[in-house]
Amino acid sequence: PPLPSGAPLLAAAAALATAAGVWLLSQTVARDIQHPDYSSLNDRPQGTRLLFDALSRTSRDTRRLFELRDLPADQTTLLRVGQSLDVYSLSQLTATPEATSFVLGGGRLACAFRGAQPSRTRPYRPPSEAATNTPFAAPDSPSTNPAAKAAWTLLSGVRIHLLTNLTAAARTETAEDSAPWLSAATFRLDEQAARHWRPLYTLDGHPVLIEARFGRGSVALATDAYFLSNEALANDRHTALLSAFLGPARTVLFDETVHGLHETRNTAWLMRRYRLHLPLATAALLFLLTLWQHATPLLPRQRRPSADQHRRGFRMEDGLVSLIHRHLPPSRLPRLLLDAWCATATRADPETRSRMRQLVEDDEKRRAPPAETCRALHWLAQPRRSAAQAAATTPPADTGA
Repeated sequence: PPLPSGAPLLAAAAALATAAGVWLLSQTVARDIQHPDYSSLNDRPQGTRLLFDALSRTSRDTRRLFELRDLPADQTTLLRVGQSLDVYSLSQLTATPEATSFVLGGGRLACAFRGAQPSRTRPYRPPSEAATNTPFAAPDSPSTNPAAKAAWTLLSGVRIHLLTNLTAAARTETAEDSAPWLSAATFRLDEQAARHWRPLYTLDGHPVLIEARFGRGSVALATDAYFLSNEALANDRHTALLSAFLGPARTVLFDETVHGLHETRNTAWLMRRYRLHLPLATAALLFLLTLWQHATPLLPRQRRPSADQHRRGFRMEDGLVSLIHRHLPPSRLPRLLLDAWCATATRADPETRSRMRQLVEDDEKRRAPPAETCRALHWLAQPRRSAAQAAATTPPADTGA
């Protein structure tokens, strides 16, 4: 029967490796492609990848932040883009100890909210009075911590107001620079908050970009995040607006935790961190080659003897070839050839066997050439020859060289 082929085993291993690779890509790379809006990893129009790349080409140290700890506060801007705009989000800006320590230590917290964006095809209709009063109510004082209470006092006087008629651009106080503003939300400052907050950009006289000092640092708030998006930077970039929002910082940190993105130390991270793509590909190739070698030997196939050949026995020529392959001395060839014929012949009559043994013994005594003895044995072993004919007939003379 033919030797078993290793092609099915190799195909199964390749299919299993492909399925594992597809699953790994779906759990790592495919998830990374679908980034949230206003994320610095997002290449779509509502992402901030273009801003991150532009700041990376400058002298500023630009990095992504996936966890809030060990923030360098000196001349650093913590940029948060795309949060929902409500009073609860305002009160939670400096609620964490890390954010409060960062601003008090001299950092700048810049937050551009995802504001109310009216439709481009129909006029904007603000929500009802009942709907606007409920989410924009000021929260209670969080704790007795002096730093947290000071941050709450700073933000408690800031209210959110929705404009009915939205203009096309926001302007500075001097009206020298204007930028497109798609959000209908503006800030409304009470008498106490107006002492701390300074409007940088206004929309129909209502502040939409404000700044305040807090400790050694500062806080900047914007009701719209469009001017930071890839679409705005590609079509209508306003450098003055970006500089006023980011401030004079040497380090800019893009906070990705507000989008629910956290750095996970999985296999894909190890591959990217230590650049293990080529070693892993080489190991996979060696594994497949080893599997191929064990499944399908690289030696040429040898034909196995059939059952009929076992029943018929060896021919005289096969026995001679087998003896030559064993590298025996020439003087031993006649006797070993006779023993092989006696062991495998199916119709070896006793008289022929006796005459062949007598021939081998006589030739060994007179030291006859082994080739002549083997030819005589072959003549005696021919089929259809009786003992009387074999005795009456002499083998042919050796005419070969």
